[in-house]
Amino acid sequence: MECVSVPHHITSIFIPYTIGPPERQGSIGAGIVVGPEATACVSSETRLITGTAEKTLRLLGWRGEPGIRVVDPLPPGAGYSVSASTSLAAGILYASLAGASLGSAYMVAHQAAVLSSTGLGDVLALSCGTGIAVRTRPGPPGVGSVDCTPLPGNIAILSFNVGTESTRDLISGVWRWMDRAMRRLDRIIESPSLETFIEESQRYTLETGAHRVFRDAERLHRTPGLIGFYFKKRVAVVIVEGGMARDAVEYLEGLGVRVRILVPARYPYCLGGCR
Repeated sequence: MECVSVPHHITSIFIPYTIGPPERQGSIGAGIVVGPEATACVSSETRLITGTAEKTLRLLGWRGEPGIRVVDPLPPGAGYSVSASTSLAAGILYASLAGASLGSAYMVAHQAAVLSSTGLGDVLALSCGTGIAVRTRPGPPGVGSVDCTPLPGNIAILSFNVGTESTRDLISGVWRWMDRAMRRLDRIIESPSLETFIEESQRYTLETGAHRVFRDAERLHRTPGLIGFYFKKRVAVVIVEGGMARDAVEYLEGLGVRVRILVPARYPYCLGGCR
């Protein structure tokens, strides 16, 4: 069975550009690229999870054959880039079967995300595929610009979500924080290390009040081994020292949340067996 796997991207700082055709829209910002992955496989039945994945396939010329089944262990609408990840997994799979270029799959997935208002910078970040993804020019791969810095191996990436929020709602509220977002992003661009990324991301979270979606947000500061945290939409990303992961999970779950253990992504996509 032929399959494609694509990781996920969790933005921390996000500055949208929404003027012009879809291939010129997008966002600049910073986030991390993580697993587990969304996976699309050729199947006897079609299950695409997101409307953006179907739109991507239709724009590539898919008319229902072959059947494509997409699975994703992360929830849509929570800030994990599920729309972009499922769209890319399905699009890259179909492009490989149809003899289309990889670039066309990325371009169309970005256009579908813009047209569906499900994301503006995730496809670009995912094209980088690993570590801290810093987007400095908006648009899809080939138009936009992104640089990735690998994450150190001695950390643990934890997350939990507290509901869902649409990208459209996120964009509608982000404009009032543009100056602060740009200031924080500029510092990350100057020094794209984990320390700078998490410091500026946490500051931005606290400045904008994004952490208030979680009633016990102040208690996050006491997480064992804490390096830092940030919120995007309704997902919290908590980065801790690797040796303290078990204690941190136990502490966070004591606050009444379901903790997911994420892993740094190692590739933008994988065709076939990738473990």
